[in-house]
Amino acid sequence: MTKRSSFVLLNLLLILLLVMTNAGAEPGNSLTARYLNGASNEYASRNNEKAFTYINYVLEQYSGEEVPDNVTLLAEAIYFDFLGDIKQAENMDLFREFQGRLSDFPYLASDRLKRQVRSVTDMFVAKAEKEEAEMRARAAAENGGGSVEVVKSTVSAIQEANDALFKRIEESQMQHNEAMKQQMEHNDRLVNTMVEGMRESADQNAKQTHNIVLILSCIAVFFVLIIVVVIILSVKMAHRQQELFTTTMRVVSELQRIPYEQSDKLRLEDIYSGMRAIEDANSAYDEGRKRPALEEFDVKEVDDELRAELRELATECERQGAKIDRVTSRKNNSKNVSELVFKIAQHMELGEYMSMLYFCAAMVYDIGFLAIDPELFEQEKLTEEQKYEIRGHVRKGVELLDFVPEKFRPVFVEAVLMHHENMDGSGYPDGLTEGQISKVARIIHVVESFIAQISRRNYKGIFDKETAISELRNSPEKYDPEIVAVLDGLI
Repeated sequence: MTKRSSFVLLNLLLILLLVMTNAGAEPGNSLTARYLNGASNEYASRNNEKAFTYINYVLEQYSGEEVPDNVTLLAEAIYFDFLGDIKQAENMDLFREFQGRLSDFPYLASDRLKRQVRSVTDMFVAKAEKEEAEMRARAAAENGGGSVEVVKSTVSAIQEANDALFKRIEESQMQHNEAMKQQMEHNDRLVNTMVEGMRESADQNAKQTHNIVLILSCIAVFFVLIIVVVIILSVKMAHRQQELFTTTMRVVSELQRIPYEQSDKLRLEDIYSGMRAIEDANSAYDEGRKRPALEEFDVKEVDDELRAELRELATECERQGAKIDRVTSRKNNSKNVSELVFKIAQHMELGEYMSMLYFCAAMVYDIGFLAIDPELFEQEKLTEEQKYEIRGHVRKGVELLDFVPEKFRPVFVEAVLMHHENMDGSGYPDGLTEGQISKVARIIHVVESFIAQISRRNYKGIFDKETAISELRNSPEKYDPEIVAVLDGLI
């Protein structure tokens, strides 16, 4: 395969690809499409003159319109090869027709086509000059010169036509360049307009964003202020509720027992027959005898099953304690009291079983408040009946211990019923003294008073721990001195 054949084949493949990919680019004329396909087929068959005729028809259909790339590329290839055929055949008439058509479609004049046109023109000029020289020689021999003028005229015509063709091509290219320049300027103006519009839009968006951020910031600050005010009011209200509760309890604790309260006493032995033995054991301990009487009621070892029961009980007590704290406005009071009670029980060597029971009972010692109207704790002034109703929380609390298993309940009853009894008998509800008060109740009484004195709910102000211990130590008529001493050692 020659170099020319390879080049033609590559051109043909490229043209066919463009025809397929840009089939919709030409005007919507089926005849034009057929001519375009015909030009392509004739070109592929090396019928360049016929392909030249077909492609010119196609080009004429794009008058005033931009010619698609596939048509331009095919037309340039046909023109180039057809011009090669003209050169090979040295056909002047076809060359003149070619010049005329190329003048009609100057945008086809690629660099190689222009070089080919100049080459063919030079060939015809050289041929004409040769003919002129031969005719001059014959004219000299025959003494005639008319034919020489004809040849000169032919050469001039070829040169003039070629000059006109290239002038037309240059003008077309200048027009194309000018159009491209105008298009580029138009595109630049369009881009500048778009950029300016985008800048203005960006500025407007930035202003809108700034305004939105400012509005949202104001809203956020407003809501933060509302939240802060609500928190402050809530804290003040909670503090006020704590003060009212503490004041109410102080007033209630100073009430003297009245006859109907004495006659309606709830005796421990009426509830649990086994509790008399515990009271006797506690009394024996307080009279200076050794501990064994109390230890009879303690469990020597806590196995896994019992420990699981106590853990489940502690979970329920914690839940009840949280409810009590909400009603009485004492944050974490049940937790704080129970933990300190557990430490004191361990320090007094009451055993793991009793220490764990004391811990659970101390979380719900004030469970009776769940049966009291919460509004009573918020009133500035109470009637005598309301005061006695509040003080009745110790008896009502016993009725709320149904969640405690039977075998654990005696310790809970003691804690709930006796934690307001004083050592000298001035407490309530039964005015019990010293050994009559169970140990768990005496421990809770000391711990509850200590925590009240060092917490913010103390109506007298906040005490430090040393001052609070001193207050307890100076009140032996209320608090068990031995338990106060143990507490002092722990803190």
